[in-house]
Amino acid sequence: MASGGSDRGRPGAAASPLVGAFLLLVALAGATPGLGAQEGPTPGSALDQGRASVVGLADGLGHLLSAGGPLPAQPGTAGLRVPGSPRWTVDAGVAAGSFRWTDVSGSSPRTVRSTVVAPRVAVAGGLFEGFAPAPTVAGIGAVDLVVEGRLLSMPLPDGVERRTVGWGAGARVGILRESFTLPSVTLTGMYRGAGTLRHGDAREGTARVAVAPRVGTMRASVGKDLLAVGVSGGVERSWHRGRARVQARPPAAPPGPDSELETFRPAAGPDRTTWFVGLNRTWVVARMAAEVGYSPAPDFGELPEAAARPGSLLTFALGFRVTY
Repeated sequence: MASGGSDRGRPGAAASPLVGAFLLLVALAGATPGLGAQEGPTPGSALDQGRASVVGLADGLGHLLSAGGPLPAQPGTAGLRVPGSPRWTVDAGVAAGSFRWTDVSGSSPRTVRSTVVAPRVAVAGGLFEGFAPAPTVAGIGAVDLVVEGRLLSMPLPDGVERRTVGWGAGARVGILRESFTLPSVTLTGMYRGAGTLRHGDAREGTARVAVAPRVGTMRASVGKDLLAVGVSGGVERSWHRGRARVQARPPAAPPGPDSELETFRPAAGPDRTTWFVGLNRTWVVARMAAEVGYSPAPDFGELPEAAARPGSLLTFALGFRVTY
């Protein structure tokens, strides 16, 4: 909530630290190893290497689809301006994350780490104001509808369709709306997907993989304005699904379009839990927000022999939004 004060009229006074912190965290995430850095050769057959590539790509890209949620560091619902007239929030920014996967585009597949930055935009509209049983208790059961889009692109050009569009839709349900004495508490449920990313080819001894992530998420967030800066945090649970396919030509098969291809369709990806914290700064109807999330390594169960076991993930999100 905006309040008077000399600093509130100068957006750059608070925006610069938020932007600088975001850029520093992204740089640290990719520094060791860096953008597209190689970590080592990947053993196994072409089919095993393709399976390993799918594991890393599906997990990393799927997690990037939900990084920061639809409205980073926004614990409250939009509500209504007047009865029957929704309040709208438009948010634009970027999400970023770093993950390991197997690059099968060359003659010698290798495990690499990629840092991916995804531009994002979201629109939320208030559907229901919620109940207010007391003067300082409001927003109970408030509902916003949310849609968003993201542009996913891979930093390694060889053999990769560099970009695909991600989309998402869902709802935000208010538990409490922020007041002078109480914080905002909100639940957000989203379903997200993206177009197919293809990598490699099916020449003799190599693999071709295709991944189309689908992710369902449930996020709980709490936040409160403290003097000039709003602070928020919470937890998100994500369920990774989607489609994936691996094709590899057996070494004994002759090259050509009609020769035999081995095909493998992996099962659904692992589920992840992400803990996040965020900061925001408000100027009347505009807000700058930054959020960082940490996801511990999930239990993948049995993995292909060639797969680099995905570990913990750091994600970052930066947003600038206007509410009217």
